[in-house]
Amino acid sequence: MSKTRLALEDVPAAARAEMLRGTSPRGDEKTADDLAWQEALMLWLSWNRAYERLTAKMCRAGQDQEKLEQLMDEMDQLRVQAIDRSEALLRAG
Repeated sequence: MSKTRLALEDVPAAARAEMLRGTSPRGDEKTADDLAWQEALMLWLSWNRAYERLTAKMCRAGQDQEKLEQLMDEMDQLRVQAIDRSEALLRAG
C-alpha cells in the first residue's frame, strides 16, 4: 500500500494562501517564525515530489537524458533552498 504524500503543488493556491495567513496550531496568529518554518517544510515537500518524479523516470527505459538533467537541476535548486532556510531556522531557534 502506498502512502499519500502532500506536495506544495498538490495544495491549491487559495489553500496555501490561507495556510500562510491563518492561525497557528496554538490558536493564535501565526508569527514570522511559524511562517518561516512552514515555508521550509513546503520546500522540502516540493523537493520530495521532484525526487519521486525523477527516480520514477530514471527507472523507465529510453528517457531523454537532457530532460532528466533539467529535472535534476530543478530538484537541486529546491534542495539548496530548503537546506538554506532550514539551517537559518535552526540557528535562530
